[in-house]
Amino acid sequence: MKIKIFLLFFVCFEFNFIACGSCGTNQLKLTPSIIDIGDIQRRKLTYDFSPIKIRVDMTYLKSQNILNDEKFKNLEEIINEVTGYFETILSVQKINLNDLDLSQHIKNGCGISKFELPDQNFDLLILPEISGDLNTNILAAGKPCVFLNNYKPVVGIVEINKNLSLEKKNFKYYMKTLLFHEFSHVLAFHPIFFEKLNLIATESVDGQQYTYIKSPKVLEKAKLHFGCDNIKGVQLENDGGDGTTGSHWDSRYMLGDYMMASDYSDVVLSDISLALFEDTGFYQVNYYTGGLFRFGKNQGCAFLEKKCLYNQGKNTMFPNDFCNESGKSFCSSSHLSKGSCIIKNYSSISERYRYFGDKQGGLSHADYCPVSYTNPNGNNYYFPYNCRYGISEYEEEKINEDSLCFESSINNSGMKSVCYKTECNQSSKTFSLYIGSKIVTCPGKEVVLYN
Repeated sequence: MKIKIFLLFFVCFEFNFIACGSCGTNQLKLTPSIIDIGDIQRRKLTYDFSPIKIRVDMTYLKSQNILNDEKFKNLEEIINEVTGYFETILSVQKINLNDLDLSQHIKNGCGISKFELPDQNFDLLILPEISGDLNTNILAAGKPCVFLNNYKPVVGIVEINKNLSLEKKNFKYYMKTLLFHEFSHVLAFHPIFFEKLNLIATESVDGQQYTYIKSPKVLEKAKLHFGCDNIKGVQLENDGGDGTTGSHWDSRYMLGDYMMASDYSDVVLSDISLALFEDTGFYQVNYYTGGLFRFGKNQGCAFLEKKCLYNQGKNTMFPNDFCNESGKSFCSSSHLSKGSCIIKNYSSISERYRYFGDKQGGLSHADYCPVSYTNPNGNNYYFPYNCRYGISEYEEEKINEDSLCFESSINNSGMKSVCYKTECNQSSKTFSLYIGSKIVTCPGKEVVLYN
């Protein structure tokens, strides 16, 4: 029997970081404290860049007595891993913060009185806490709360919703992704940086205001990713309310990047996001994320300018990213998660997002475009259909750090999205799949198996 497996992309990679979270950074109504460092800003330019040192003080979180010893230890380990990731991708010019009196600034700007300052040089201090004030749909929030007078952050606060479950089987993986997102709000992804560092532009179209990141490196990476030299900026989220608007990428254009606002089963660290860190002027960046961000990849200016569906939802110019058949099995764009095409009824949809009719649409935070989607909760797992940390549905599939999603007919039940373990050979540029007990090495875009 001849069975075909279609490989939708062929890529070798060394590094990727998966991240996600429902975030409400704008809900933190703190007034940051600013430290006047005089001529230190000028003198610091003589120092070389070195890997960022992030310190996390758990004093206040421990004093809350909300987490038992095991959960506290687990969270501490997760945070250490997250800070380690940042040390591999970001470098900074050093300023000895021990020479500054941070204590009063932390009390004033962060609203926390119980803390211990590190006794060694560091570049950023994070103060985590468990919060009962966040809305139930907001899992966490992060914000810088002490700046130098050039708006470089030196202290930030991260709040974790007290209702966030730490009981699910893959919660450690999920918490790493969530905290990576929130730490990024402290470092660069916040309206304070966008406005004070002149990184944004706004325009009004048909009475709707849109905000874009227009900084040089972001534009460079976005032009390369989308294949569009005319791009004017990367749009920020303009829907979703106070918790998300203006502080995350718009999911219609950046679905799958870890700095979108809402939970999604397939999120990665893109070069576009890394570019924003660089454009703040505070960081040097290592661009080695493996090219896994695929949403809109090489689709040209039409992807940014045209609607995701046309002809009353019957057609799309971008079948790798959007769909029009409700329930169809459909891998996510970066192939890190299984999913299906979601089209459902809403109470109302703005006219500019009506692709099918008055009330039918896809994912709300992707401007109601239908995309591959899966429920974030189920079977005691976060994102059970993620190929890296979910659960297996089929006998021949494998869930682990090396697995990717493929649209396959191997299970004899029509085309399904299935997770297969993969192995990339850098020297031969080949790609091997582990399908049950079989190993298939793929030299091209289509592989034929004889069983």
